[in-house]
Amino acid sequence: MLTLIAAIANNNIIGNNGIIPWSIPEEMALFKQHTMGHSVIMGRKTFESIGHVLPGREMLVLSHSSLPLFKGELEGVQFAQPTPPSLPLKRGGSVTFCSSIQDALEKTKKEEAFVIGGASVYAQMMPFADEMHISHLKEAYEGDSLFPEIDIKLWRIFEQQEFHDFIHTKYTRI
Repeated sequence: MLTLIAAIANNNIIGNNGIIPWSIPEEMALFKQHTMGHSVIMGRKTFESIGHVLPGREMLVLSHSSLPLFKGELEGVQFAQPTPPSLPLKRGGSVTFCSSIQDALEKTKKEEAFVIGGASVYAQMMPFADEMHISHLKEAYEGDSLFPEIDIKLWRIFEQQEFHDFIHTKYTRI
């Protein structure tokens, strides 16, 4: 099963200059709860913006280059040419680099995986998704990255949960 998971401002913004333009701990805790123990698929820029390995998850990073331009440290792991396909890391996480959407889908076809960004990856993965977990924020934020339009002819609301700063909506494909 493939699930898109995102927090979206009420003006459809998901990011600004490579960072999330809000800090909502309750929403981040929900993200962690849903993704813990699963694979998470992201683009290289999202991987770099996170700045660390997400413990307890296998991170699949889409990258056209063989060596990511990661600016932080991955628990002391140094990248070498060619980049190994999977790097086991401390704290129960790993990073696997995928050369294409199809490569990432193949690596996760027998398990539940979550797509966590960015905008281009969401747009490319939406046709393959079975579900979406979207935290619709109650406020607008400035930004340059937008979540793709949710076509209500293809998706139905399965359940919703109201929080102080957002409404978490689970969508299923019709």
